[in-house]
Amino acid sequence: MRKEPSHHTFMLANGETIVVRLATPADYPGISRLIQDNFAHDDGYSGLSDEARAAYTAANSLEGIHELCSHPQTLLCLVAAAEPGGEIIGFTVYRRGNHLVTGEEVAEGKRFQIARHMKSRGVGDNLLKVARQLLREMGIKKTVGYTSGKALAYFEKQGEKRVTTQDNPTLAQRGVKAESSYIEYLL
Repeated sequence: MRKEPSHHTFMLANGETIVVRLATPADYPGISRLIQDNFAHDDGYSGLSDEARAAYTAANSLEGIHELCSHPQTLLCLVAAAEPGGEIIGFTVYRRGNHLVTGEEVAEGKRFQIARHMKSRGVGDNLLKVARQLLREMGIKKTVGYTSGKALAYFEKQGEKRVTTQDNPTLAQRGVKAESSYIEYLL
């Protein structure tokens, strides 16, 4: 069995120390608050239907985060936390999945969130770097995910390649129409 690293530390340009580590159940309230705050203040979500907003809110409630991180197919659930104090300022989750086009086994990114006050400061870049490193160590060869809006441009800047654009399949299962792009990254 592979020994999990306890944490990865990096420093922001202003000297602030950030720790990336595996999420624990004690982090779930902070993760939910982070995502709900981003959702409430991001214009990209304002055009969603009431049904899509309700689905997103439920999926990122405390119960939704618990289900997401404890799902048997979850490979990696990471948080970025400010030190000292430990405020959760970043979150990502990858699950075992199959590539939409090729069917090969991949790690599917399910969430990637950075606190609004920490965007464009290197937190996301470092969180993604640690996640990719840990997935490589697990033997994963490729990551995939669905994204849209500003996040699509961010992930393309990080080397992700757009495979296709279509209705978001998770929301479509709930009868909600929302377009997203399917992206991939070779580890």
